[in-house]
Amino acid sequence: MEKVVPFDRATISTVDHSTPHSAGTYLIRHTSGLAHPGRHVGQVWPLQGSIIQLLETTRETLVREDITHDLRFPTIDTS
Repeated sequence: MEKVVPFDRATISTVDHSTPHSAGTYLIRHTSGLAHPGRHVGQVWPLQGSIIQLLETTRETLVREDITHDLRFPTIDTS
């Protein structure tokens, strides 16, 4: 992918809405590029309020210069 579009980090995740009484979760399936502490392949995260929820809703690609400063996504650890 980096041969076509340069990037620092890319992640592929899948969404699961099958959890009863839940807004759903997402599973990190693949990552490439710079490491993001605390985010690893195989981890499951809540969908509610996440970047993944926005992408699922809009069905658009998200490209940001620095997503750690985007106040819409409080689940991002900026430390």
